[in-house]
Amino acid sequence: MGSFTGRQRSLRTVVATLRLGFLIACPMWVLAQTGFDSKACRIEGTHTVLCFNLKDDSNPRAGVVLTIDSPTNKESLLFLPFETKSSDPDPTLLSTWGSYEGFTLVSFVEVNGGSHVIGLDPVFESYADDDDLAPKSSLYFRRRGLERLFVYQHSVQSRQSNFSEQIRNLASRPIDVVGIVRPKDAKGLELRDGRTENPAAFLSREQSRFYHANDEGGNGSKIEVKYALQPTPLQKQALLYSGKLAGALIAPIIAILFLSAKENVRPTTRRIVLWILGLVQLVFCCYLVYTAWSIRGETGTSGILDWAMALISAVTAGLPLWLKRDAQLKELALRP
Repeated sequence: MGSFTGRQRSLRTVVATLRLGFLIACPMWVLAQTGFDSKACRIEGTHTVLCFNLKDDSNPRAGVVLTIDSPTNKESLLFLPFETKSSDPDPTLLSTWGSYEGFTLVSFVEVNGGSHVIGLDPVFESYADDDDLAPKSSLYFRRRGLERLFVYQHSVQSRQSNFSEQIRNLASRPIDVVGIVRPKDAKGLELRDGRTENPAAFLSREQSRFYHANDEGGNGSKIEVKYALQPTPLQKQALLYSGKLAGALIAPIIAILFLSAKENVRPTTRRIVLWILGLVQLVFCCYLVYTAWSIRGETGTSGILDWAMALISAVTAGLPLWLKRDAQLKELALRP
């Protein structure tokens, strides 16, 4: 019996060691899996920061950075006014998560002191126009070409009439600061009145911007940020050469179109060639316009101007051919 008890203790020691190693290694594993970078969202002296990490444009993430000064072993509750698809709990923090219609609840026990991170996969609403803001949702992220518009309406559940009385009466831990991490090299775009954000951030650090979660009256702040992504080298090259190729095709099309009647010895072949060149020109032009609209910058404007200059030059050069062809057609019509 004594030998069996000794083996049990050894097994428990091994299990405890493995669990400790897992707790130490797991935060880095969670960061690698979720892509939520909590380092860009930390502020000294702030207890609760809700952060939106927009660095990965295809997969924006959110997270809550909690600071527990002294463990109390009490359960705390976080209310977030948007839905989430999943949660990445901090392995050093005992917590539960639930997503409901219009909001998310995260509960945790303040057992371990220090800083803790709870990653979230938020549900972003999208809309077509600036004025098309559905009142039922608090989180928007619009993509229009390389242009991005982020809107977050913070809410305090006790002041929201659209929530049930049970939800409004919940004692939740308040959000102190809302942070937004923009992609690297993102360029701010005018939102209104020459401003790229509303309200103005009280703290800026590299790509991170921080805003007060509530205004002076205690109401939730509405945070709007507008910016543009930089085009990739492939997008720039594709736009540059599509404009040049489209411009290069204009001259032969004009020359064949205004071919003189005497030189038009193969009218069927001429029509086929015109159709082929016209379709190719149409494809290049559609791609040029679409890419320029997506990029919406100096590169897009340059591509459109290159094509327009080639078009004007070709039409100007083809005008004498058209006048000459018109005169030849009249001469042939007057012959008996």
